[in-house]
Amino acid sequence: MQVPKVLVSRRSSNKRAPIGDSEAHLISATKDRLAPNSIWRLRGSTESLLRSTLDRLPGGKVSESEQRYPTTLQGVRAFLDSLFARHFFQVQDSLLAFVLHLVASQPMEHGTVCFADVGSGPAVASLALMDLLNCVQEIQEEHRAGRQRRIGISVALNDISEPCLNVGLDLLAAYSRAARSRLFLERIIPVSVPFPESNTQLRRIAQLTQPYDLCCLSYALAPLKDQSDCNAISQGISRLAEACRYANGRIVVIQDKFHESLLSQVCRNLGSVPQEVQIKQAVYDPQNQNTEHTYTFFRSIYPDSKKDEQAQNVEQVTVSA
Repeated sequence: MQVPKVLVSRRSSNKRAPIGDSEAHLISATKDRLAPNSIWRLRGSTESLLRSTLDRLPGGKVSESEQRYPTTLQGVRAFLDSLFARHFFQVQDSLLAFVLHLVASQPMEHGTVCFADVGSGPAVASLALMDLLNCVQEIQEEHRAGRQRRIGISVALNDISEPCLNVGLDLLAAYSRAARSRLFLERIIPVSVPFPESNTQLRRIAQLTQPYDLCCLSYALAPLKDQSDCNAISQGISRLAEACRYANGRIVVIQDKFHESLLSQVCRNLGSVPQEVQIKQAVYDPQNQNTEHTYTFFRSIYPDSKKDEQAQNVEQVTVSA
């Protein structure tokens, strides 16, 4: 695999700055826009892109397993039709604070956010990140009365399903064109090797381009467990963290409530703690007659930010002594 070489400064040892009033305001304003009245909704551009993609994909009845983990275009369509919005909102809710901190107080090197999307299906996590950044840019333009510098996005897209990769690439390219005044795709590098074996490629990409600001494994643990044991998955996540930006990069792992024990076991191996989260969203599943629904899911942040802050405090005391 050939990756274009880019001149970048290497990992910085700068510590995370505390959240200030302006950042807290930006978080609140962004949450209000993405989830008005605390109900998550697809924004117009994203909903339009979803509908147009559904219209061009072939339909057909598929199994529940194929719908959840698509390997065909029919399966991808079924996934987008029934599960896309739920996963999309859970990723945005999980990434919100980290992305806002990155934008508000940690200027991106060369104006680029580097992201590794592992097993989210047709680039759901990457698209959620792009929409989140686009929303932040809109708010900043309104409050600062002027166009902001465009944000570049570099994505390593890891999935073993060729239809998921292909549809995901199309979705990201289409969204980038629609939001070109605020965002641009600097690069998308597809990786079709299964995780954690894909760490070789993912780490190589980070070495030749830039360390990752964020990585996301969205609903990836359950299918991974069919191929690897929890120790191998935990070790893979730990190795991927080594390709993240020093002291600031984070890996977000998201899983449904039916696999809480699996996430808990992985978290124990990593020394992190799973969080139970509930969010209310507008329903976009045509089979669901409700207009709104509350979903429970679990997520884990690695490395744990509180432990990271404690380690930094110990380091400061040691240096002072």
